[in-house]
Amino acid sequence: MTDLRSALDKYLSMRKGLGYKYEHQTRRLADFVAFMEKRKARVITTKLAMEWATLPPDRHASWALRLSDVRGFARHVANFDPRTEVSPVGMLPG
Repeated sequence: MTDLRSALDKYLSMRKGLGYKYEHQTRRLADFVAFMEKRKARVITTKLAMEWATLPPDRHASWALRLSDVRGFARHVANFDPRTEVSPVGMLPG
């Protein structure tokens, strides 16, 4: 299990423990972590978050939502890995 996958498990447990359903976010964030693992990336960067969020190229409507999911996860990861970049709000149109 990678550090990001472990961090994702903790993040999702925390969010669900607070009462969030997080069904779609769970799937999207697992996909993001798989994307990071495939690239052997250990640190969330704005560049990688944007690259993943803008997939697939023909689904513009979901891009901002995908980036928002990663932003929340990145905020969590940044608490224990200061190298983590949290993408600014407004990078993609809603």
